[in-house]
Amino acid sequence: MLNDELNNALDQNIDSLYLDLGRELYSNERYAMPLPVKRYIERATSWMSDNKQRFKDILCSNEMVINYLNDKRQRNRAMIASAILDLIASITTGVSPVTVTALIVNEGIEALCLKE
Repeated sequence: MLNDELNNALDQNIDSLYLDLGRELYSNERYAMPLPVKRYIERATSWMSDNKQRFKDILCSNEMVINYLNDKRQRNRAMIASAILDLIASITTGVSPVTVTALIVNEGIEALCLKE
């Protein structure tokens, strides 16, 4: 169930994930009319950027994430995605933690934790 949803999200391309997230964000704001795809993606990109430090704080100090980043033998995408999902679910509301997790994993946890 949740694993299937996560695996499906991980298989989506970045733009589809941003589109899904943008639609969720705008649905929370009760927009009556559909917006152009570009607006949804811009809103989601902005939201992810605004929350980047929160994600970094909770993920980049997690033992499983650190092990994943430091040991190439530990690189199991499904396992790290499940660990990230649990952490993201604890700090996000109003949006799907599955979509947020898929964005983080597909964009690269390395990009979040190893780059300044």
